[in-house]
Amino acid sequence: MDAIVVAVGGSAADTVLDWAAAEARDLGRPLTAVHVRHGRREADEAAAGADLADRLAAACARAGADVATSVRVTSAEHVADAVTALDAHMLVLGRRARRRAPGRTTTAVLERARVPVTVVPHGEDDRAAPGGPVVVGVDGSRHACDALRHGADVAARRGVALEAVLAWQITTLAPLPGKEWGYVPPLDDYERHAARLLDEVVTHSGVTLPEGRLVRTLVHAPPGRALLDAATRAERLVVGHRGLTGLDRVLLGSVSRDLVAHAPCPVTVTR
Repeated sequence: MDAIVVAVGGSAADTVLDWAAAEARDLGRPLTAVHVRHGRREADEAAAGADLADRLAAACARAGADVATSVRVTSAEHVADAVTALDAHMLVLGRRARRRAPGRTTTAVLERARVPVTVVPHGEDDRAAPGGPVVVGVDGSRHACDALRHGADVAARRGVALEAVLAWQITTLAPLPGKEWGYVPPLDDYERHAARLLDEVVTHSGVTLPEGRLVRTLVHAPPGRALLDAATRAERLVVGHRGLTGLDRVLLGSVSRDLVAHAPCPVTVTR
């Protein structure tokens, strides 16, 4: 089936359905809704499913996407299993409000899914910049290369720029003997090293875009802060599941977790 799968509960926002329908249209893939069940009575679930089917059909009509199918699951914890069973191309979730961390369901799906997961903010959190670049967070990990390739595909399809952002930092050393200030290493040398690393990642990823459509950005800042700043001008933000500090292939990285919770634009976490 290889569908775009949007997982929604009873309060799903039409913004999320519209986003998923547009993605399915652009990729030429079917759209499937997985209804997240929260212990309601069967009669209530039937009504909710019928309502979702109507709203999904309306979203598909607005986007000109393929006819969608509504699928139920028994609980929020089984959403990732449903995605695997459906042979999904991407899973789409909604984020209702800005919070300090992703919700339990979102976290479970992000950690268990084996396909890219996009979290779409809606309501007052929805401040994506249409026509803005696809911003990709880059470090030296293989996950960054995967994210860059995914971002390049999206940018080419959307006809927008791809901005590869590498955030870097150095540690200020303790004061030298007899000195009252710390020793600051030469920033220019470190920035040149960061630029070489970014070039290597771009080359290794095999990304090719027309002249002027690939932007390399170096930021001397923590990665979370740098990418949140970049997200304010982005149409979409793409990050790897884990970066260089990843210790486990299952757990979601701290930077990715913060971006999913706070970015003003859709965030895709690649695998």
